[in-house]
Amino acid sequence: MSLRARLLLALVGLLAVGLTLGAVGTHFALQSYLMRRLDQQVRDAHPVMEQTLLRGTGYGDNDSDNSGQGRWGSADGDDRDPRFGSAFLVGTYGALYDGGGHRLLESSPGPSGARTPTERPVIEAWLLAAAEVRPNLATAPLWTVPAEGHDDRFRMLAERFDNGDVLVVAVPYAEMDATLERVAKIEIIASSVVMAALVALAYLLIRVGLRPLTRIELTADEIAGGDLAKRVADTSRRTEVGRLGLAFNAMLTQIEAAFRAREASEQRLRRFVADASHELRTPLTSIRGYAEMFHRGAAERPEDLAMVMRRIEEESTRMTGLVDDLLLLARLDQGPATEREPVDVAAMVRDIVTDARVVAPNRLIETGTPPFLEITGDEGRLRQAIGNLVRNALVHTPPDTPIAVTVATTVTSAATTAVTDAAPNLAKAVKAAEIGADLNPESIATPGSSTSVNSSGKRAMGPGKHLASEAADVVISVIDHGAGIPEDAVAHIFERFYRADPGRSRDAGGTGLGLSIVAAVAAAHGGHIDYQPTLGGGATFRLIVPCR
Repeated sequence: MSLRARLLLALVGLLAVGLTLGAVGTHFALQSYLMRRLDQQVRDAHPVMEQTLLRGTGYGDNDSDNSGQGRWGSADGDDRDPRFGSAFLVGTYGALYDGGGHRLLESSPGPSGARTPTERPVIEAWLLAAAEVRPNLATAPLWTVPAEGHDDRFRMLAERFDNGDVLVVAVPYAEMDATLERVAKIEIIASSVVMAALVALAYLLIRVGLRPLTRIELTADEIAGGDLAKRVADTSRRTEVGRLGLAFNAMLTQIEAAFRAREASEQRLRRFVADASHELRTPLTSIRGYAEMFHRGAAERPEDLAMVMRRIEEESTRMTGLVDDLLLLARLDQGPATEREPVDVAAMVRDIVTDARVVAPNRLIETGTPPFLEITGDEGRLRQAIGNLVRNALVHTPPDTPIAVTVATTVTSAATTAVTDAAPNLAKAVKAAEIGADLNPESIATPGSSTSVNSSGKRAMGPGKHLASEAADVVISVIDHGAGIPEDAVAHIFERFYRADPGRSRDAGGTGLGLSIVAAVAAAHGGHIDYQPTLGGGATFRLIVPCR
């Protein structure tokens, strides 16, 4: 059952209950009022009936003789006042009974005077016996008795005289019942009309009120059909439906973003699998080719055998490195680095630069680091990330291009924003790279001292030993003055298997995973890596990680 139908049925039910309770309450209130009025009419009719019924009968004129039928005369005698019936309701009954229960006189007055009644109440002996002698009319008990041979009822009051005779006055329920019946019919008709009108109005109001929900339903259907850009128009914060629309739109935005992210992730995964398959297929194809050369007789020629074995070993090493890089990226994707320990970044960078100078002895590689800078991290992963940056600079720049590796810290406070330790050294390294001049190592990093730039631009000297508590982030920069990176490739350089120059990278033995590993290591330490063109040409990569 629809919400509209449930609301309408609930409203109809409540209206029916309310109207029924109102009608029943009105009926009983009116019945109580009419009953009190009927009782009062009986009490008011009693003295008048006593006077008019017994007038001219001599009743009470001779107290010494209060018996005998002939003393009462006839209820239809000519000595009656023809106007006495105007004091009674139509059908009011009066009768006089003797002590034995015999009816002596009776009358049912009307506008034209007394007449023989057409309806009589059933007067039982116990009622006559219960009659009080000269009672107080305001408190005298009244009884409801049936009519003889009819379904009507009478409201009766009885009074006993001193001689034992009983005067009975009864008023029929007919007028009261007729009034209640007419009111009941009016209530039924009025309630039906009101119910129909309210149901029609409720239907219209519910239909209008639920129209925004209908629009939300239609929007949801369109979204289910694939249109994720669809939104709900009802977004007023003043209404419940409007707030629902706002929440619905927010949910749709998140769903759309998640769906787009999933699509992008799936595309990256497909591209990753394709690239990984291609990268693995290349060394495997080479190994297979050299194996075929071996079977074709290379084993009988020592010089060919040596070349085949050397190439198989080189391709195997390349494939092993590729697999190791893929496994490392998979582990880094699962979460941050788990091995957290104090690491002297300054010493690590100096070691990496020393190794690079051994690999490229003719290359000018300068460094600017403080004597000591300790952070908390995974030493192996950080060493690999920085080594990848230095290795990329060596591989992708001409042999005569100088390289600078610097370490700096950023300190943020209310008074000073400083880049410590390596700022002047970075400037010197860049300048040297531009002019190809030699740098004095002592001018780049002097043990026991450091240099910072304060908010006024002045250099401030401080102790050379830096702890993480003094800094916010550590910035490790690798600067070269090679060809740089094309603008259209900058947005993709941290993607896996991406090469700005695929042919040259593959010839150099690269897999296209170096910068991806650097970015993953930085993210695992809560940091990031960014790229900036070097002034005058070249590339500057900054690995930024928190000190703690």
